[in-house]
Amino acid sequence: MHSGKLLLVTSVSAAVAQNATSFTDALGSQNSSLSSLNSLLQMNPQFLQSVGNAQNVTFLAPNNNAIDSFMNNTNSSSPISSPGDLAALLNYHFLNGTYYPSNIGNTSQFIPTLLTNSSYTNLTDGQRVECLNDNNNLTFISALRQNITAGTNNINFTGGTIYIVDGILSVPQNLTDTLTNANLTACVGAINATNQTQSLTSLKNATIFAPNNKAFYSIGSVLGNQTTDDLSRILGYHVVNGTVAYGPDLHNTTLKTENGQDINIRVIGNHTYVNSARVTVPDILYANGVIHVIDQ
Repeated sequence: MHSGKLLLVTSVSAAVAQNATSFTDALGSQNSSLSSLNSLLQMNPQFLQSVGNAQNVTFLAPNNNAIDSFMNNTNSSSPISSPGDLAALLNYHFLNGTYYPSNIGNTSQFIPTLLTNSSYTNLTDGQRVECLNDNNNLTFISALRQNITAGTNNINFTGGTIYIVDGILSVPQNLTDTLTNANLTACVGAINATNQTQSLTSLKNATIFAPNNKAFYSIGSVLGNQTTDDLSRILGYHVVNGTVAYGPDLHNTTLKTENGQDINIRVIGNHTYVNSARVTVPDILYANGVIHVIDQ
């Protein structure tokens, strides 16, 4: 009796193993739309081997048009200039966890990825991707709020699931590059003027409330009379260190800023306020956390 049960279990296990789909086989089964990605991975066998055994992951697989466009675009915000850059880019397309369409809601989720290399991110549990499901249209948002989309026809493999997406996620950049590319040039100027570039770019798990250019210009005459120390304290009041507060976390709460003072977060109607300043652009991902643009 016991030997019969053992034989049955062994037979079932063998059948499962025989029918298991590996990561590379799953990608290969979609070669008509993923041939460019498959070629790129085959040219990087070391990376392919490192992710081939990954468990409980969701891979966002860029289709041929996305890969070809990216490789031909010399102005891309995430150029592949080294094997490290390529590994970082690909790791950023692996969500840490298996997410089926039913697991992704119609409000934003910020899901950690396999991008944990400290040369590219300074977040404890890996750089994140914003995800949401809008009427079965899955959207994934990365640096500078660039978004890519996927249908809900995911492809399962032994380590998780795969979505074919229509673009490339942009790896979040450092603070000054992100602010510059988001046209927050006055904020960059204030950081440079107070010699805080190095200290702010080395923060870990940070939330920054960045005033837009108009906000800086409106108090330009006041700022002109401040000392460097005064300006540093003002900037410190816009920085929360040690807490990454994404949009869904900004709901009637209090956060302690870098200079030791509290700021109050309120949601009134469809708008979020930081003290009296309104958040105009939420959730700009950067290497150390998240930036929210405010109007004061």
